Amino acid sequence: MPAIIDRDPVLIAVSTGGTSPALARRVRAWIEAALPSRLGDLARALDSARPTVNHALAAAPVRRRFWDAILDGPIAARILRGDADGGNRVLEQLAAPDGGRTAGVVHIVGAGPGDPDLLTLKALRLLQQADVVIHDRLVGEAILSLARRDAARICVGKAKGAHSWSQAGINALLVHRARDGQRVVRLKGGDPNLFGRVGEEVAHLRDHGIEAEVVPGITAATAAASAAGFPLSHRGIASSVCYVTGHGADDGEPDVDWAAAARPGQTVAVYMGLSRIAAITERLLANGLDPATPAAIVESASLPTERRFLTSVAALPAVARAHRLTGPALVIVGEVVRLAAAVRPQTTAARCPSPPRAVGIVS
Repeated sequence: MPAIIDRDPVLIAVSTGGTSPALARRVRAWIEAALPSRLGDLARALDSARPTVNHALAAAPVRRRFWDAILDGPIAARILRGDADGGNRVLEQLAAPDGGRTAGVVHIVGAGPGDPDLLTLKALRLLQQADVVIHDRLVGEAILSLARRDAARICVGKAKGAHSWSQAGINALLVHRARDGQRVVRLKGGDPNLFGRVGEEVAHLRDHGIEAEVVPGITAATAAASAAGFPLSHRGIASSVCYVTGHGADDGEPDVDWAAAARPGQTVAVYMGLSRIAAITERLLANGLDPATPAAIVESASLPTERRFLTSVAALPAVARAHRLTGPALVIVGEVVRLAAAVRPQTTAARCPSPPRAVGIVS
């Protein structure tokens, strides 16, 4: 009996001719992971519009180009996201003055902290469908290699004090590629919703009539805490998590409520703060944070080059200097970090590959 993938009315059967039912089940699981959950909704929407399209576009080659444009463009993307009026949107496109040609769509996708295994299934699927991948500097080759071989790759990465691409230039590039009818993936490290300028890019795209979708990713704070062996929240210790950025616009001072960040009973995760670690530490201490509060620095979280250090908030600048940390790194401050100290010596060797990652426990 074959293994069945059911996205009614779309059905896919996997069979090994009886040689290995277990393998057939595994192949089914792989295909299930690659297929959108609303694939059946897309099929029904296309079916409802099909008679009208066939009548309006008599020539088969013209019909094929129309359906390809629908499937590759924003209409299919909206149906797969749950647009219940998908069939009518297909007909609206048919009646458009451009003769059924659609603009492209931009998916702003979170690449996670760097480990390809931490990509979401949706991120992987969109990456494999993209015509062009416009990516940040911190997105590594292990993730970029998952894109189609013929997909164009454009690095628009920025480093502190070295912005080869302005935000305006990135915005213009996204619009240009989408208007060429391409499927664009704007690939950002971590989760684009956290300090990823996603709002600026979405607003620009929509102002220019381009469909935009944001696909969240695993943020670096989650990966860093998991790697170091402690949670971000814990009953009785930390009932909230405060995410702050270490630098503001044009690499200036960030607009952070340091008094709120220094409150007890919460965890503070500082992004892009390594170059300003001394000033950040000073702000937290000046607003009443206990100098002995546990803290962690996790450099290159989830990657083979990851390093992590447990210390106190007062010692953060000294630890960063002593180990010559250059980032990307997450700084996490709060009593939850203390939960890692008790288990680190027993668990580090078991978790780390060979050769082991460098680990420092600093008192």
